Amino acid sequence: MNTDKSLNLTIDSRIISHLGEALIDNEKVALLELIKNASDADALNCSILIDTGFESEYGRGRIVIDDDGNGMNPYIIENAFLKIATSFKKNNQKISPKFHRIAQGNKGIGRLALNQLGNYLRLWTKLDLEIIEKENIAKRYGEGDLDKIISDNQNMVYSFSINWKDYEKDDTKIEDIKVELNNSEFVTQKFFSHRKSHGTRIEILGLKGVEFWKKESVAKELESEVLAFINPYLDEKYNFKVKVNLDGNEFNSELNDKDFVKQTSFSRTKFSFNDENKQLLIQVQRNRKYFESKVLAIKKKMDKFDFEFVSTESEENEAFARFMGKFSKDEKIIDLTSVQDIIDTDPSLKTKNFLTYRNEKHEEKDYLYLPGNFDGEIYAYSFAQGDITEETKNKVNAIVGIKLYRNNFMIYPYGSPNNDWLELGKYNQTQNSIIYKPHTTTGVVRIDGEKNLDLLKELTNRQGLVQDNYGTNFLLLMKEVVFKVLAKAEANFDKYFEIKDGRKLYDYNSGTEYEVAGLRFIRRSKPAEEAKNDLENLRPDLEMLAKAASNNLFVEPELATGIQKVSDAFNRFESNTSRFEKQLESKNEQIKQQNDYFEELMPIIGSSIVSETLAHEILRLSGNIQSYCMNIRRQLEKRKDDIIKRNVMSIESDIKFLSRYTSVLDINSYSRRRRYEVVSIKEVTRGLLEDTPLFIYKNTDVDFRILGEDFGAKVIIDSYKVILENMIINSTYWLAKFNIKNPTFTINLIPSDKILEIYDNGVGIDERVRQTLFEPFVTNKPLEEGRGMGLYIVKSLLEEFGATISLSSDLNSYNNFYKFVVKFSGE
Repeated sequence: MNTDKSLNLTIDSRIISHLGEALIDNEKVALLELIKNASDADALNCSILIDTGFESEYGRGRIVIDDDGNGMNPYIIENAFLKIATSFKKNNQKISPKFHRIAQGNKGIGRLALNQLGNYLRLWTKLDLEIIEKENIAKRYGEGDLDKIISDNQNMVYSFSINWKDYEKDDTKIEDIKVELNNSEFVTQKFFSHRKSHGTRIEILGLKGVEFWKKESVAKELESEVLAFINPYLDEKYNFKVKVNLDGNEFNSELNDKDFVKQTSFSRTKFSFNDENKQLLIQVQRNRKYFESKVLAIKKKMDKFDFEFVSTESEENEAFARFMGKFSKDEKIIDLTSVQDIIDTDPSLKTKNFLTYRNEKHEEKDYLYLPGNFDGEIYAYSFAQGDITEETKNKVNAIVGIKLYRNNFMIYPYGSPNNDWLELGKYNQTQNSIIYKPHTTTGVVRIDGEKNLDLLKELTNRQGLVQDNYGTNFLLLMKEVVFKVLAKAEANFDKYFEIKDGRKLYDYNSGTEYEVAGLRFIRRSKPAEEAKNDLENLRPDLEMLAKAASNNLFVEPELATGIQKVSDAFNRFESNTSRFEKQLESKNEQIKQQNDYFEELMPIIGSSIVSETLAHEILRLSGNIQSYCMNIRRQLEKRKDDIIKRNVMSIESDIKFLSRYTSVLDINSYSRRRRYEVVSIKEVTRGLLEDTPLFIYKNTDVDFRILGEDFGAKVIIDSYKVILENMIINSTYWLAKFNIKNPTFTINLIPSDKILEIYDNGVGIDERVRQTLFEPFVTNKPLEEGRGMGLYIVKSLLEEFGATISLSSDLNSYNNFYKFVVKFSGE
């Protein structure tokens, strides 16, 4: 019997709900998608009303999005709006017809945001007839007759409704659910809040995240993040404005005063990459107030060292002219054609992590995957007392962060709070402290243009760039080239104004001259030294006067008595001066001891780096927990117990992890007394491995095994737990990342040498990070998933109880190093 037949791939209607949850991270991202759509439609105004108290048959809450964009006709509604994953916009309207804006999206999934936000959708739209051109009208509007397009849309509003719950029914195909398109006569006030005769109005009823919108924190996010979503450095002519009304609280997008930022910032960096000649131009410009701030800081510091500023006005003006001529502007051109070209331009730039390819004609060169043209400006401020006004500081705080924009819309999370994607903080903590710090710097990076749109792709969930060849290299170019070049220029600038050997200045003799940045200072006379010299000069005269008075019979007794009193007072003053000098020496010695004490405290200051990283991880885990809770809330409505159970387990896991990280913060406090214990390593290790939730990462379950015989070792038990957990975290992450079959984490005990070998059956250590593996901020993970502090923390905690960690030279089946060796103290 022949059973051959043709089959079709069909899609269950529930795919709409699944895609909405998978591709749109949260309500805020969903709202941003709809704002993008308004911009793509050439809108000048987009108003959003969020009313959490509104009641309808579809549930509580309502969102209304109203724009004055191009609108749609029935053909566009059917072939673009109602067709998921269509390439309509990419093929027919990559450039908007009126304002020539490059379309933000080309995947055709933005309308899934509507499903993510609420249960029911109503949409009204009116086509703008002024944008219709004769060319390609059949492809854009489904009709080749221009007169017919105009007559069909002249006074007509088209509308339709979608009940998203219809798509959640069992055994229903997506194409079986019909959407009825209606038309009605156009009356401006009835359909739009604006007065224009075109646009789109969307009403969402029965909000799925109504509690989300009622949170106090969300209003602040709408004011800062959502409205910062639109490039605040836009030219006025772009003129796309957004107004959000959340339960009566209204927020408006506003443009920053670029002239104000330019005039008030201390240092400004402009950069631009030209894809045609492969040159990256970086220009640093410093304002006069920056130099004035440097000079004032020098004067204050030298005054503390008891030095007086003695340069004449003419000399100070000459010094200003010299260093402003030297440092007002820095410029560098980097050739990005190949790795070798970068090295030839500046050997100090890191190039080993860039992704490259070989050209058939020039096989000896490693060419970079380049993302197309990009440019931007970065502005830095000094928040030192007296450098800027409170008003300016408040304005800077409101726009702090270097944000990434594509065609004037922000790409999250780059530049969001706590997202230091250029690693300004790391540079200031580990290299040189410069003016470009996370809390004092603002700016914009633009990746405009059609080539960027094709090469620099956004993740489907709209939370970053895809880390392919182009996305990886773009982030590296910004971090390792643009920022490092300006940071190096800034460090050289700071060095010119550096007061060298500051502590030794206390020992300079009176009258000694010291020069810094062309400014002259002289060590003031020391009071004790000056008094001592005066006493030495007065003593002979006083002794001679006393002797003359005692030998002269004609001197009045009262005068002789007075001279004697002066002599006695002089002796007491000399004695007190000598005692004061000794006390001063003692105080100076105490100051030196205090300085030595502060140097001993430097490890605690350094531990703040660890604390900052742990804070980042805690924030990440908190975000995970929030996401799990939102998933549970959604699934409760659908009674999907397996998904609920999985999210609850994830919450329990992350809460335990938060507890562990909190304990690390406590452990790194040097004020806490250490508790050393001699423990059974195998017993303690097995107990921890059996108890930890960390062997489950996303959809990967990792097995573990413990080999070898037990031995005793002196440890700090809390630290030892954190050490093992960091090793587990690294293993489970990479085992899941590379989809390793039968993932296994192994600990092998070697009692004769008091050694633990820790390894897994993954691909091993990337050669690019092998040499710097235990240094801080070394990682191959994406910026949002790791700070490269795990092994640094492990090494630091092991050192506290005399243990060490190293990388064995053994190779695995992938020909990579893979085995960590922990050696305990022989005590």
